[in-house]
Amino acid sequence: MLGSSSLRIILKHILPNGIGPIVVSATLTLGAVILSISSMGYLGLGVASPTPEWGTIISENKVNIQYYPYLGVIPGICIMLTVMSVNFIGDGLRDAFDPKSKN
Repeated sequence: MLGSSSLRIILKHILPNGIGPIVVSATLTLGAVILSISSMGYLGLGVASPTPEWGTIISENKVNIQYYPYLGVIPGICIMLTVMSVNFIGDGLRDAFDPKSKN
């Protein structure tokens, strides 16, 4: 501390150490939100039918899944890839913002 201003302490020490956990928490929460919205759409509690949504698309096509399996597999893969991408981006940002890894 030794005469440093509060703004300098915040910008130099607190913010660099706090940004990583905040970014990781936000991206993990975003992945969980995407899964929750898709699950609610699948159960019929999501957005109305004319609006396309991955969970609703899977739910509407579950009667045709035996003859056209891609109608359920493609939206499921899109959900999986989106959630994984968001989590990987958050992990990469955490590594980039980690003050302990800088030399």
